[in-house]
Amino acid sequence: AGRHRLTTAPVFIDKMPENYSCIGFIHALFPRARFIDVRRCALDTAVANLRQLYARGRRYSYSQADMAAQSRDYQQLMQYWDDTLCGRILRVQYESLVAKPERGIERMLDFLDLPMEDDCLSFHRTQRPVTTPSAEQVRQPLYISSIGHWRNYAPHLGELANMMSEFLQDDREELSKHGIELSAPSGMRRLKRLFA
Repeated sequence: AGRHRLTTAPVFIDKMPENYSCIGFIHALFPRARFIDVRRCALDTAVANLRQLYARGRRYSYSQADMAAQSRDYQQLMQYWDDTLCGRILRVQYESLVAKPERGIERMLDFLDLPMEDDCLSFHRTQRPVTTPSAEQVRQPLYISSIGHWRNYAPHLGELANMMSEFLQDDREELSKHGIELSAPSGMRRLKRLFA
């Protein structure tokens, strides 16, 4: 944040994936801060991370078990902050955003009290340097081809899907079509044992 604070810009954005773990700290420093929580299909997110060789950090991206634990931690912590910071977090579904970008971008800008500008829809034409793993994607318009990308790896994702089953219950039928049968979420298994 320090480099952003040296400018006169009234707003700055930081999209680092690990920011969710610092929301309390960020909120304490910047009480008017708002957060946008973009959610994507948990298996698509996991596969995208497992396929990416990061320069540093993100150790969870090297094992399916760690990726499942990271996903669970993220979901639980974001639910806590969503309950705690009422109205400060906007949840956006990635699949809806890429299907109707103008509507999704307007919704985010409204939440942030920022005006719509042409550059918001033509972000891919930027000339600024980009040094993140998404550098290539930033140069393209939003696309839908990565939605459901996990299907290409379905034969290898049974263990991961079961470790993440509490977040995939709505996708049970689609997973089954690809040979992945979910067990009951661990919390449900514990409840069943208690009441058996």
